[in-house]
Amino acid sequence: MSSNGIRFVGDHIEPFFPGDFAILGGNLPHLYMNSMPPAPKSDWAQSRVIQFRRDCFGEGFFDVPEMKDVAQLFRRAGRGLKFTGDSAAAAIKVMERLFKTNRASRISCFIELLELMADAPDVESLASPNYAPSLSSWNGERLDQVCNLVRERFAEPLSQAEVAKAVNMSPPAFSRYFGKRTGRTFVSFLNEVRIGHACRQLQESDKTILEICYESGFSNLSNFNRRFRDIRSMTPSEYRKCFAEYS
Repeated sequence: MSSNGIRFVGDHIEPFFPGDFAILGGNLPHLYMNSMPPAPKSDWAQSRVIQFRRDCFGEGFFDVPEMKDVAQLFRRAGRGLKFTGDSAAAAIKVMERLFKTNRASRISCFIELLELMADAPDVESLASPNYAPSLSSWNGERLDQVCNLVRERFAEPLSQAEVAKAVNMSPPAFSRYFGKRTGRTFVSFLNEVRIGHACRQLQESDKTILEICYESGFSNLSNFNRRFRDIRSMTPSEYRKCFAEYS
């Protein structure tokens, strides 16, 4: 990606900059736009894109044991993944090699790129957990239970102890299990789901921010605003205004 502007991925809005690198799953709504149209056309946002189907190498290619990490990457990409730092720089180098050849080595470059993204440490999800069609993308019956419980009760007071009890685990054991499987704390996950719901309401309804705050499971406006800014890097008012300007 060259130039800079605003990126929309699902319910996520944030600035993008030169060198931005991301993978977006199929059917995930997305849009990249310059914040203001640059004067010279050469400064408009440009990108290099690889579009592919999961069965591009034949049915079941990515289901073999050797490709389990890549298959997991595809599941995570349902929310969109942004790569930063050394991970983004390394991915861009491999992608540049891929575009410079028309030989069979293009296939090996593509596989190398997928493996690099699957193992990358500098990565973050874009759309909120509740936005993607598969909320419980980490697999496991217990996580399915947790995700379903959060989906049903995110608008209510919901403690980690309650959720741990629902899946027959002690709070400390649940905390370790959830962190290991998802890479986040339960509280941060719950806040992401709540803010994701708030984003949809800000996009699709005329409700006041205070109404959306309470409907999203927050008990006071100051905490809602703080969590919203932590996750979306802008206030709810700024988010609504930004979405309205580009929709």
